[in-house]
Amino acid sequence: MNLTTPTPAKKKRRVWLWLLALLGMAFGYAGWWAYDANEARWEAKMLGWQLVYTDPYEEIQANWKMAFKKETWTEGVTFLRVPRRSDPLQHTKLLERLNPQGVLIEHAHRLNDFSVLEGLRRLDYLVIGNANDLTNVDTIQSLPLLKFVKLDGCAQIANLNGIKQLSLLESIWISNCPLLTNLDGIEGLSKLNTVTLSDCTELKNVDALKNLPALKYVESVFCPKVTKESIDALRATHPKAKITFFHDIH
Repeated sequence: MNLTTPTPAKKKRRVWLWLLALLGMAFGYAGWWAYDANEARWEAKMLGWQLVYTDPYEEIQANWKMAFKKETWTEGVTFLRVPRRSDPLQHTKLLERLNPQGVLIEHAHRLNDFSVLEGLRRLDYLVIGNANDLTNVDTIQSLPLLKFVKLDGCAQIANLNGIKQLSLLESIWISNCPLLTNLDGIEGLSKLNTVTLSDCTELKNVDALKNLPALKYVESVFCPKVTKESIDALRATHPKAKITFFHDIH
């Protein structure tokens, strides 16, 4: 059997056919990403969720190559607010499709742990409100990119263990957590510079704050059991930080 060597023209034609096939596949994937991203945003809006997102078409107009990047279509949502009347736990797949960078859940009344959010691969900003079923924050370590965390109205949280795994954390806000007696769990976080405390009526021990090398700002409102001695010791450890404790207002 004679095997003939393809002519240069045939080789060139094959290369072009392969390039056209790859281009078609790229356009197909880009189209699917665009469709799914638009569908996810539409579904979220129908649920009453509020979105802040970048327009992928503006990015493509600035640079046409962005059309072939998955993140152009899947990483556009920069912030998601889930209002009080909605339950995000019924829509975890939608959360993953939106893949927001920041999330505010106003009424997380059925949240038992943070594992339902672990599919949010870009999440660095998280606000949780009224998570009455949340008994600990151990599983928050499944969200290692977090830089800002606010826990508000988490009535059963008694410790902050698990937060010590968030090595990128820069700011934390704890409010209306009546069982919290100390801040153990945040000590040693090298980037944590801002701590806000509010209405933690049983909080007594804030010694963990002394072990935050980057600490710049502490504000506490109505955490009346924190002693003057503890505050003085904290100020002595961080003389350049702005440290304010208000006990006489609610």
